[in-house]
Amino acid sequence: MTMQEALASATHTKELVVGAGALAELPDVVKRRFRAGKVALVADENTMRAAGDRAIAELVRGGVAVSRTLVFPSAPRIDAGYPHAIEVRDFLARGDEVPLAVGSGTINDLVKRAAFEVKRPYLVAATAASVDGYTSYGAALVLDGFKVSMECDAPAGVVADLDVLVGAPQEMTAAGYGDLVAKVPGGADWIIADELGIDPIVPLGWTMVQEDLRSWVRDPGAVGRREGAAVERLFGGLAVTGFSMQALRSSRPVSGAEHLLSHVWEMQHLHKDGIPVSHGFKVGIGSLGTTGLMELLLDLDPEGIDAERRAREWPDWSEREAEIRAAWAGGPQADAAVAACRKKHLSGAQLRDRIKRAQARWRGLKERVGSQLFSYGELRRMFVAAGLPVTPEQIGLSRERAVATFRLAQTIRDRYTVLDLAFELGVLDDCASRIDRSATYWR
Repeated sequence: MTMQEALASATHTKELVVGAGALAELPDVVKRRFRAGKVALVADENTMRAAGDRAIAELVRGGVAVSRTLVFPSAPRIDAGYPHAIEVRDFLARGDEVPLAVGSGTINDLVKRAAFEVKRPYLVAATAASVDGYTSYGAALVLDGFKVSMECDAPAGVVADLDVLVGAPQEMTAAGYGDLVAKVPGGADWIIADELGIDPIVPLGWTMVQEDLRSWVRDPGAVGRREGAAVERLFGGLAVTGFSMQALRSSRPVSGAEHLLSHVWEMQHLHKDGIPVSHGFKVGIGSLGTTGLMELLLDLDPEGIDAERRAREWPDWSEREAEIRAAWAGGPQADAAVAACRKKHLSGAQLRDRIKRAQARWRGLKERVGSQLFSYGELRRMFVAAGLPVTPEQIGLSRERAVATFRLAQTIRDRYTVLDLAFELGVLDDCASRIDRSATYWR
């Protein structure tokens, strides 16, 4: 699917300008898409240096006033907490300007939600090819200690200056590569849910993400070197996958269990050397983990699982709720995890039927998932070439903590993934232990 075809499927984004010198087109985008002739700019000190000052100069030169700015400090780095979105909302509510986000994941999500709350379309000037969230529906924010996708519309316009993207820190570009490659195991999760009749694949969403995915990620070394063509291709892939979320109003096409692991670490405020770990780095480690889990799971003989016995031993909801609350140690995330798991909790009879369906369809499921995935070794090589971490320790996680995340991640969403399949089959803890002892996985 071409960029223009993907843009045509978007519900809210009507302008996408990508290329060298694209910031010069900001005034024309504002004039074409917004009635207000003035802008309120939101950035942090780093993104102001990267693109904000130039964006202001281009807007003023083009006859668009920048009447107010909200610039967050660069240290400590602003997080994606909902209280910051409220701060941005209150800033925007004091005027009627076009909201302009100058930044990447966090700044964009904060402005996206804030603009939605003041009922105003917004514009984003991207500063790094680091996330798919520029063009996505919804904002990934932390609310009451729990990572949630909050409802809000995608931007009306996205301007991505290739000179700015190439000049972004290498780790941000690598993070974007991790976020894009994550669509491979994420797609495998959707295949699992489709094969079991739980969440059928929607052709439009699948095509938008998967049709060109391997082409977008084909040269990790060029991404690691921040070559212009590779960075432009990376940003284009991230943008198209974001459009898929607009088209379906769901993140199902772009995220699976790897994102659930990342969300847990986000809620645990994962830092490395005092700096928050980027979304793409967490998702990259999550992708390696879930790829390993899928490889181990698909090597099992499902006929060795006694569906009737599993059904008899299956906990009722009160027991399951107690397990979840104990897993979260009664923390603020426990209530949200309980609510998510309640939606997907099965009765014993339903579990028996689910296991029997999985056994009956195992060959097709194994073939489809196997053809979707990169092998663990290949995925690891790709990440090393692009400059991503490949072990939990590289992002500040002990191996023990990383492995324990499989069980926690299974509780935080009702979206069906390999975590749920392994849990229902009764092998999640065993597979996690095998990853822990492995000389290959997360090494």
